[in-house]
Amino acid sequence: MNARSIGLVLYCGASLACSSKSNAAGDGGATTGPMLPAAQGAASLHVTVSTTAPAPFCLPGAHWVNVPSSTQGGQQTTASSKGALAVDGEAQMTVECSVKTSGSEFDVSATLKSPATSQNGGLTNPTIVLLTTTIAPDQSDAIGTLSVQDDPSVTTYTSRDCAFSVHPAAAGDQLGIAPGRIWASVKCPTLRDEQSSNTSDVCQIESGYFVLETCTQ
Repeated sequence: MNARSIGLVLYCGASLACSSKSNAAGDGGATTGPMLPAAQGAASLHVTVSTTAPAPFCLPGAHWVNVPSSTQGGQQTTASSKGALAVDGEAQMTVECSVKTSGSEFDVSATLKSPATSQNGGLTNPTIVLLTTTIAPDQSDAIGTLSVQDDPSVTTYTSRDCAFSVHPAAAGDQLGIAPGRIWASVKCPTLRDEQSSNTSDVCQIESGYFVLETCTQ
């Protein structure tokens, strides 16, 4: 080993700067930051027949849409209890969400997807919830869009006139919003299959709550 090689070995040993394979990125020597926590969330939405449309019926029938899906049904997320949370990438769950500041408001969007099973344990159609709104802190009447698809509905039912709220309406309510997270209520007076020609098939989200955490901010 010549003098130049000896000098290089001593330099590398002192600074740990000569390895291009020892970092997490591997090729190229680029380093990577810490892994961000996975997005997580939950939703409970009560679908029932609309009370505003003339002579409506709700083809999926009255039921709770839950993410994570719950075989026993019923409401899982409330204004004061998150219930179980779906974690993106775990147990075949998908949680993609963004809660970003936009001036004095927040732009909120989310996709939640959960596998579902029947009461006898058989696989059914997955439950999917999509939502978007722009809402200010403590606002109770932000307009937004919400879509749901689950085993009772089979297809996608959408509302474009939902009212979102992060205003705590009672003692103990945990509703609120901050960069990267939101706990909110939602009501939709009309919810329908926009691809259907049956204008009498009109449901509503009578009551609903959702939680989103560790979202893009």
